[in-house]
Amino acid sequence: MWISSLPHFLVGVLAAIFEVAAIGYIIGSGYFRERLRHPVQYYRAIGVLQLFAAFFLMVPQLRIWGIVLAGLMTFFWVVSLLNHRQWNWALAGMLMMMALAPAALAIH
Repeated sequence: MWISSLPHFLVGVLAAIFEVAAIGYIIGSGYFRERLRHPVQYYRAIGVLQLFAAFFLMVPQLRIWGIVLAGLMTFFWVVSLLNHRQWNWALAGMLMMMALAPAALAIH
């Protein structure tokens, strides 16, 4: 019972993380702009993609698409952070990518 509930718990946590990050990106927090220094439209587009990923993760029939979208976005986020020498934040992104693997077990 516990083994089957862990992937569902991880999916919920990942969806919440993507929702909070999406709100921060859409609002256009100066903290995010300060980290990567991209145009405002970039942050809004990323915020919308993160909202889609969170929505897809929460709907069981679309969960595989949410995992794929979240994995791709997190991968490019980590690469961008490594390019800007933000080592600590890149480590957090790598941990999120590792959490996507057990979350994939919640598909059924």
